[in-house]
Amino acid sequence: MESIYYVLCWHCHRRCKHCYEERFRPYVRDELESVVAEAKRNAPSIVANLPERMTYLELDPQDPQRFLEKTGKITLSGGDVLTEPVRESVLYPTLEAIHDKYRDNGGIRVVVQTTGDLLTPAIIEELLARGVWNISVSGLDDYHVGMEGEKKQAFAKRVPAMLLDAGLQDSTALDTRSERGNLEGPLFSMFGATEDTWIGKLWPRGRAWQNNFSQATLADNFCDAWSGGLNFLNHQYAGSEVPCQGLTVKPFPEIRRGTGNVNAVSGPDQVITRFRRAVRCIQVGIRKLQGAVCLLPGGHGHSCPSA
Repeated sequence: MESIYYVLCWHCHRRCKHCYEERFRPYVRDELESVVAEAKRNAPSIVANLPERMTYLELDPQDPQRFLEKTGKITLSGGDVLTEPVRESVLYPTLEAIHDKYRDNGGIRVVVQTTGDLLTPAIIEELLARGVWNISVSGLDDYHVGMEGEKKQAFAKRVPAMLLDAGLQDSTALDTRSERGNLEGPLFSMFGATEDTWIGKLWPRGRAWQNNFSQATLADNFCDAWSGGLNFLNHQYAGSEVPCQGLTVKPFPEIRRGTGNVNAVSGPDQVITRFRRAVRCIQVGIRKLQGAVCLLPGGHGHSCPSA
């Protein structure tokens, strides 16, 4: 598998109106203790059930008849994994457990995704000390509460300067997966839900759907992108990704129900088998729904075009 996108914890320090997941929000008192405890409890099981070897095969550009084995990546996201309740109690132990698992077995590249405003020089050093390959800053837009307009401009200067000072290389301008993958790191990249990005139209679910922010149509395939379910059926080869939201494994994150539970499967092959069955069901369902009504993830209907 080239990439696993692992939602580590639901806790976030914002309740943004454009967010695709209603569970990403601030929690307080008993609720906060419960959601952090859930993440702490689940993380060791999830890491234990990750593929034994996180490598993938990519065609050799010098010899198209030959495959090269390359090191895959795991992206840890939230919520925001750098919030105070989550960072030291969930994120740091998970980073250490992932590196322990793969250190002598093909290696691993770990990406930490964060809105970015919680980054400090000390936190950056702590992440690097735990082997983070890429810090992915996702808050560069006008949707994130408190980071709009002029604040966004200041943020766009302050955060890269801090990351560069810590010795990270800016990989934002690299266009392709393979360009970034060829770099040893540590790296950082910055993006947000802006019109010129793949995520700009916003997933049609969660608060984005409730607040009528999504501009997506049936022509927009969010599953054909990283943090979707990109090429999940070709799980041994370049360009394949599987999302994991808590214990739930999904072929793509925006379907209502997952096709597997991390604790209930013994390895990626069983998960992929379930994915294949799910895709067959989806294909059959689409054919049956020609001219009928399709349901978007939020439960809203629209006319379904001919499949």
